[in-house]
Amino acid sequence: MTALVVVRNAGGFVVAFGPADGAYQPCLPNGCTSSVETDPTLNFEPPPDPAPIEQIRAIERTPEVADAMQRGSRLVALAYALDDLIRVAASKGQTVTRTQAHAWAMANDTNYKTLYDAEQTIKPLRALV
Repeated sequence: MTALVVVRNAGGFVVAFGPADGAYQPCLPNGCTSSVETDPTLNFEPPPDPAPIEQIRAIERTPEVADAMQRGSRLVALAYALDDLIRVAASKGQTVTRTQAHAWAMANDTNYKTLYDAEQTIKPLRALV
């Protein structure tokens, strides 16, 4: 008599109907040493891995990565704004430091000020996490 594999939904256990005594023999997937003939109607196939893009999106949705991406976006936007101010000043023959560009942006660029203020508010909170 060959054994029949019955897949239980709970815990991922497989239960083999033993040929010798008819007793149920629980074992973990890939943990049984005896060969078992599987009934094709009960064949358990593990789900395929998600598509790569789905795996990427799942990683991006984790709180740690989402926070890092948001912070990175703020810092890049702030740095770009300062670099742009320095480039514009240089194109007009003026020399402007990052400190001077920052002071000008805080006084005249509401988007820059909003992002900078948000980062300054978030920075001490991040230290608590």
